[in-house]
Amino acid sequence: MGARIANPNWTTEQKKAIETVTNDVIVTASAGTGKTAVLAGRCSQIVATDSLADVSQILVLTFTEAAAAEMQSRISKELKDEYLATRNENLKLQLMMLDSADISTIHAFCKNIITEHFYALGIDPAFKIIDSDEQRLIKSEILEEIIEEAWLDSQLNSTLKELLYKRNSIDKLNSFLGNIISISDYLSSVADRDKWQNDVVGLYSDSSAIADVLAKEQKDFIVGTLEKLKQQVDYSSRLNETLAAGHWRENIQEVIDTIETYLALIKNGRFDDFASAISGYEKVKLKNRPKGFDSAKKDLITNPVNAAQKKLIELKSLAMLNSDYQLLTGNLASRQTLVLAELVRRFWLAYSKKKHQLNCYDFDDLQHLALKLLDDEGRPSEFAIELQKEYKFIFVDEYQDINAVQQRIFDLLAGDNNLFGVGDVKQSIYSFRQADPEIFLDKIKSASTQPTDDDAVMRVDLSKNFRSRKEVLDFANTIFERIMQKEICSMDYDDSAMLEQGFDYDDADGKLIELHILDEQVEEKEDADVAVNPEKITAVQQQAMVVGKRIKQMIERDKVEIFDKEKGCCRRADYGDVVILMRSPSNKINSYIEMLRLIGVPISNSGSGGYFETTEITDCVSLLKVLDNSQQDIELAAVMRSPIFNFTDNELAKINIETKEQNPNGYYEKVKAYADCGLDGELKGKVCKLIEKIGQWRDLARTGSLADLVWTILRQSGYLSFVGGMDNGQQRRANLLKLHKRAIQFEGFLSSGQSISLGRFIGFIEKLLEQGGDWTPAESFDSSQQGVRIMSVHTSKGLEFPIVFLAETNCKFNMRDINSDCL
Repeated sequence: MGARIANPNWTTEQKKAIETVTNDVIVTASAGTGKTAVLAGRCSQIVATDSLADVSQILVLTFTEAAAAEMQSRISKELKDEYLATRNENLKLQLMMLDSADISTIHAFCKNIITEHFYALGIDPAFKIIDSDEQRLIKSEILEEIIEEAWLDSQLNSTLKELLYKRNSIDKLNSFLGNIISISDYLSSVADRDKWQNDVVGLYSDSSAIADVLAKEQKDFIVGTLEKLKQQVDYSSRLNETLAAGHWRENIQEVIDTIETYLALIKNGRFDDFASAISGYEKVKLKNRPKGFDSAKKDLITNPVNAAQKKLIELKSLAMLNSDYQLLTGNLASRQTLVLAELVRRFWLAYSKKKHQLNCYDFDDLQHLALKLLDDEGRPSEFAIELQKEYKFIFVDEYQDINAVQQRIFDLLAGDNNLFGVGDVKQSIYSFRQADPEIFLDKIKSASTQPTDDDAVMRVDLSKNFRSRKEVLDFANTIFERIMQKEICSMDYDDSAMLEQGFDYDDADGKLIELHILDEQVEEKEDADVAVNPEKITAVQQQAMVVGKRIKQMIERDKVEIFDKEKGCCRRADYGDVVILMRSPSNKINSYIEMLRLIGVPISNSGSGGYFETTEITDCVSLLKVLDNSQQDIELAAVMRSPIFNFTDNELAKINIETKEQNPNGYYEKVKAYADCGLDGELKGKVCKLIEKIGQWRDLARTGSLADLVWTILRQSGYLSFVGGMDNGQQRRANLLKLHKRAIQFEGFLSSGQSISLGRFIGFIEKLLEQGGDWTPAESFDSSQQGVRIMSVHTSKGLEFPIVFLAETNCKFNMRDINSDCL
């Protein structure tokens, strides 16, 4: 045996995960438990041991290029440190070979094997990967095309009308038709999309089959709901006996007996009897509380019973409990589902054809093409068997964020007992990218902490947190053990999920956890636009003000100290140690930045979206829209009022009033009319310069490149220099330069061809915003200065901050995904 890397600081569980090489290992690693260090330590120990594997025989798959680079860096450091300590020649050889190791993202790995075996797939080896923004643009254009074709198709026309009845919208991407793209994106995570779609068509073409399948799903749902309601009422029963000496015993028992009767009917196959019974259910009225009995205790006992009864009444409205549902609605729903499936099929064919014309693929294609190479009718292909021999150990990071296609790839790559997966279902954040955390949960359930044979999967739970103080961990545990339940998120926050302190901090002075509850006078919705009202502060601004004042107090007045792990000692905190986290900051970040700057709190570049909401980008995009189509009154007025042309509100009003008699059509025609016969000579000259400049830039838009147009506007208008002198000027200037850079990238789109259309670029931005997309603010030249950072909770994943403000926790969950017409 060669050198064995031993870290005296490894916990028992970490050491177990690192040293077990006789079984597949699945590791649940909660936040801050050192999962990256464990994965790197395991890799290093394997290659440091002569008889196990060298670096060319390990495969490490991550989700981001940054994670892959960090993993390679950590493995390199581990091996280098051990080599310097032992001077082992094998370690020296492994270090020299490390750059050739397969440590990459899943997509990069798939691309590599596809490129090497393009001939087996019959594809052009010079294929390109389509940009995500261009992919979004192409999909929206194809959606419009297939809908137009569907209206002209006599076989689809009538059913399409049924599908879109009271659902249609001019804005296709945000209308019901936008589901076509969403469904197609979902199918990219299905191992066999053709089979999935054929199953749907077969299911909904046979009304009896759909009734059987959906009936079973709904029966299971009803049973699960009734069992949960019984537990809820049982809880009230226990409280009633303890706190009220059984005062409501008869009432509560009546509800329990009713629920048990319903369950017995369903489980004995008498579903029709159950449907009849629940249709006549009436709420049991609870007796009044005993004289002198505390009302708060009364609510504690009776509220769960009343809530359970309310749920029983809601169950009556289920479709399958209505005997007329299938007759009145079922067939119609089947027809609509079939036409939607057909539209998805046509969309996918058109999108695939477009990609073939451009000789490009997206990231989902890479996975499916790799799967095609590895899968031979459900068995590993010869190529997959070769890779199984090549890779002795396979590592998968962030296992909770994989999908079914990726899992199938891992199954075909893995040999005997050589797969090491690490993840945490509590940190699954990519469901919108079709990640399926249930795959990881199933792996955990089938694994054992003490496997009895080599073929079993070993489970290792890392729960010692090396990032936070005990008080912070206790607070997190207290909250999540109450709200994280299997019914909500497929797992219970049990003992294995509880976070334990792994790093011993010195005792801290003062409060480590603070909860600020504000009496907000303004109701704010999650996606509401935030606008500053000079007469009344908004709820978001109020929260921002409280947060900003507390930060300033902590840093400047209280002089809070934090422990610096790098220095190994305590030091005074500064603004760069503070982060403000929100679930969705894009619609609120500008209000926070505004209020914090008013208070005097420095802000670092947040990278949290809101790019198109900034003043400088709004001005430029409005100008580009005017150059593309001058008959846009709002955008024209915005451009004229901007620093680019410097018209005042009075001047805009004067142009409007003095041209009324000429009855021009649209504000731009009024501007041109004023240039001909305006009474105010100074204003008339200003208007003439505006028309001349817009004419020059419009000519450039027709004849020159898009990037040249943007740069010419920034240079000739002096706007780039102007914003540099504004508050946060460096950031604003960087945002404008980023717009120029994105124009260059747009010209490089594979679908742009030889002619770059300003109109298509404007359409591209509008479609991006219609779908709720945004760009992150540019990195400004002074972004390294110490300042408070603002970011989403998702963005902060894996990062560490000494002082954290969790803001906007009053916002409700976004329920659009479960309230949509199409689930």
